Formats: sequence, structure tokens, C-alpha cells
Amino acid sequence: MADVTRDWLRDNDIRALGGHLKNFSAIGVVMFPTLVMTDRGLTVTDIVEGPVSEVVQAQLLDRIAMTGAPVSLAQTAKEITRLAFDGLCHPEGCQFVDARDRKRFDAAHSPRAVNMPLDEVAVRAPAEFDEGVPTVVDCSYSPIGECREAGSAFVILGFKSVSLLLPH
Repeated sequence: MADVTRDWLRDNDIRALGGHLKNFSAIGVVMFPTLVMTDRGLTVTDIVEGPVSEVVQAQLLDRIAMTGAPVSLAQTAKEITRLAFDGLCHPEGCQFVDARDRKRFDAAHSPRAVNMPLDEVAVRAPAEFDEGVPTVVDCSYSPIGECREAGSAFVILGFKSVSLLLPH
């Protein structure tokens, strides 16, 4: 934990509980520093990426005191279910991408998905996709961390509506 974060927690009488995660990319965290808050069931309720302003600090303190609304200052994509996907992408109303490497894509993929490996998204997405059309990253065959990283890449590139289609 960085000294600034440790000092901020101490100055605001906040204790960090639980362990730590060594591989943040496994859950799709692509920018540091990152603050993730969870409820007692370990469901993520708030996420903040990048520097924390005084306004955001106040919002976080309100959250910790359980008086404020959730804080989300992350460059992440919205996670959706199959039902939401069908409403968003029917008929052909979205750009549907699978960001796995070609070998894994060739082994199994959704029929409508376009293969755009994660390491090609920064170059190919602006040239091949429309930033204003909803973009859905297929997570049916991908580890969730890898899928979230792909969704964040589209958000960072300026795509307006990016969602992750969860496998359940």
C-alpha cells in the first residue's frame, strides 16, 4: 500500500480489513492506484481508479459512514446478462466482440462475435467500430479479468456504450 493511501486511511480513522490481491488484472483492474470497496458479502459496491480529489475523498468518507451513494470513478464497462444483451443487440443493434487470442476464438466462440484480440483493440477498434454504437464484449468463453480489461480498453478509447456479456 502506498504511503499516501496509508496516511489517508489513518488520517480518516479507516482500517483496511482483509487480505490483499496480488494479481489485480485477474479481476480486470487496469489502472493504479485503485480503491475497491465491498459490502459484507464481498460484492464490489464502489470503485475508484486514478488520483482521488478532495471531493471524491468526501464522497468516500460518506460511503464509509454509510450515508452516501456508491462512488464509481472507473473506466470500466457495464456488466450485462443475456436478457439485457438481447434487448440491446436485437436486431443487430450492437458491435459484438470477442477479445481472446485467435487460437482460443477458433476453438469456440459465439457466432455473431468479431475476433479482436486484446492486444489489437487500441489499433483496430477505432478503425473498425463506430464509437457511438453500443459495443458488447463477449465474456462467455473468457476469464472475467481478461474480459473486464477488454471492456476497459474500449471505454478508454472513447466508446460511448460498452458492456460485458456475462456467461451466466
